[in-house]
Amino acid sequence: PFSSMSVVDNVALAAGFAKTRSPLVSLLNTDRHGERRRARDLLALVGIADVAEQRPDALPLGYLKRLEVARALALAPRVLLLDEPLAGLNQAEAGELADTVLGLNHNGHTVVMIEHNLGEVMRTCSRLVVIDNMAEIGAGVPAEVMADPVVRSAYLGSGDAAA
Repeated sequence: PFSSMSVVDNVALAAGFAKTRSPLVSLLNTDRHGERRRARDLLALVGIADVAEQRPDALPLGYLKRLEVARALALAPRVLLLDEPLAGLNQAEAGELADTVLGLNHNGHTVVMIEHNLGEVMRTCSRLVVIDNMAEIGAGVPAEVMADPVVRSAYLGSGDAAA
């Protein structure tokens, strides 16, 4: 995020992407009230509306991750791709962000998440794909995929000393 801008302005900038694509369009569209309103709605959706006027550099990592989700949502994606969104978060923060992502999915957003926090993956995902060395080794219902010995060996280690 841009540390010199407030949290709400970071999201509003993303929400106004159509107005900032071109310098001419940007000069002709100076009213940002709609984008700020949309930004506030998105901040509420991801659970950080209470810090809308703060600068991102004053926020903990869990809030910054939620800010990034709000900024991505501001672009109205057809698919929300999240790469390791839970990395670096403590258990409580990871659970809260995972709940937010699950809520987004339940509200109609398609979410593809690359994540190694197996506990949260098992709790929140309806479909799991496991890739090892660039090859798919399992796909389907998370509990069934994780029960596969090939997947378990790749993810948890085989326990063989000869390997």
